[in-house]
Amino acid sequence: MAHAPSFKILIRKLKAISELAESDIAILGNISIQEKKYQANEDILREGDKPSLSFVVLEGLIGAIKLTGEGKLLSKRCGSRTVTNAPFCSHS
Repeated sequence: MAHAPSFKILIRKLKAISELAESDIAILGNISIQEKKYQANEDILREGDKPSLSFVVLEGLIGAIKLTGEGKLLSKRCGSRTVTNAPFCSHS
């Protein structure tokens, strides 16, 4: 069975962090994949959402912010880093 490029990227990234048997790859090959591209600063999930899907980021960075009820920034995470006083996530 031929797989979409996004599936091949997923398998390559999983193999980079864990051993992945051919039987594991076969199981993953049966999972339905819906690919969506997001624009910079576009929300993937918002607090209170109840997602019915799992998300895998194949390319780029993802960040999370926590706001007070008044919209004041409490914290911001970019990848595995907590940052302060930064307008957006960056590699720097």
